[in-house]
Amino acid sequence: TILGGPSTAQRQAKSLELLSSWGYRAPKVFACGHRKQTGSVRESVLVMEYIENAHAAEQPDSEQCQKIAGAVSDIHGRSYLHGDPYIHNFLFDTSGGLVLIDALLKPRQFWLTSKLQEWFHLDWGARKLAGNAISQKKEQLIEQSPIRFGIFRMLNWLKAMRSNAFRAKSGQ
Repeated sequence: TILGGPSTAQRQAKSLELLSSWGYRAPKVFACGHRKQTGSVRESVLVMEYIENAHAAEQPDSEQCQKIAGAVSDIHGRSYLHGDPYIHNFLFDTSGGLVLIDALLKPRQFWLTSKLQEWFHLDWGARKLAGNAISQKKEQLIEQSPIRFGIFRMLNWLKAMRSNAFRAKSGQ
């Protein structure tokens, strides 16, 4: 955290409250605290509601991707970034409802690159589904970008790196 700024737990508590106020299902925060040492936060604690029967989609299906993409698009539409947009931070309950956890909402800054970064993180998590809603949103954003050519070069580089990392991990 920034010297004298809010702790990660405080930022997360505020983010979860904001998401709830927008109508999203998010855990209720019961307590939040931190310990400072020489002016900066060393430990922070967040006690929040346990959402029973909610789980992360290890390999999200197309309906789950659509719900995640819709939530992130809505957050961006409110001029915020999710702040931690990994697939495991979007849970689904037994009825298929979306539960948002572990968000660190940030007002827009470095808007285009930050939004792209969020879509790349999400796309990486949903990579097993070609043409899913998350990939489509990311591609739309790239298409609308005034710096499209540079982004395509970066995208191709990232795909190559991801492919190489996957091959190395699987021993191929």
